[in-house]
Amino acid sequence: MILTLQLRHEPAAQHAADGWFINGNDPARWLDELARSGLAQTETRLFVVTQYATRNTQHAAHTHGLLVVPGSGSTPLPSPTAIPCRLLASRLLIPADAVMHPPVTEAEIRELCPWPIAFLHPTLGLSHFENDDALRVWDLIDTPLERMAQWNFARHGQPALPPLSAIILARPPTIDDIFGSAPQEIGTEPLDDLGCGSLLLEHLHRGFGADVFAEHTRELDPRPLFGHGGNAGEEIGRGRGRLQELSKQGQDRRVEFAR
Repeated sequence: MILTLQLRHEPAAQHAADGWFINGNDPARWLDELARSGLAQTETRLFVVTQYATRNTQHAAHTHGLLVVPGSGSTPLPSPTAIPCRLLASRLLIPADAVMHPPVTEAEIRELCPWPIAFLHPTLGLSHFENDDALRVWDLIDTPLERMAQWNFARHGQPALPPLSAIILARPPTIDDIFGSAPQEIGTEPLDDLGCGSLLLEHLHRGFGADVFAEHTRELDPRPLFGHGGNAGEEIGRGRGRLQELSKQGQDRRVEFAR
């Protein structure tokens, strides 16, 4: 009978971390975690965990994280933001809170994993590496482009600002600045040319409020300017006729309205 070797989560498992798996594919984040935890050392070995997928007869590699194996005697302080791993049979790394199922001995692990370093992830599966696959911290840093210039010579700074020549106080805008020629363009037509609304406009021009105008128009004719209900066009037509009638009646009583 052949059984598939699996990982099972064991929360009660308490094992010291022999390595760490930093998830993600950003080398800048890898370097930040290594520097923060004190693992950016010469003895630290790094293995890039990738998976290969075949699409349309083309092989594509997807990077999923970085496996960090510190040198002997290295203790990270603080612990990196990564998955702690424990070492089995001096070659197989698994998460520290996981156990193998079915249980296997170290001799069986050596037989199943003939590579110097292997990593078994719960979802990514088994990844294996040779000793030559190990990277160092400086391999994650790309060298800048060479520039044909003298780097130790002084460089020109920013040009100096022009000298101060005067101080001008800002003044708030005047009424003329805001309205311009509007007073000469608004309200210049004679009231007689404004049609049926001339009486209303004249009263408003003299300072009468809308309530005073309504009071005097009720004295002229108690009927409302606009009726209630019916067609909107007819109501407007009747209202316009009422205004014209009131305007005509008001011509004889302007003296009474004056204050």
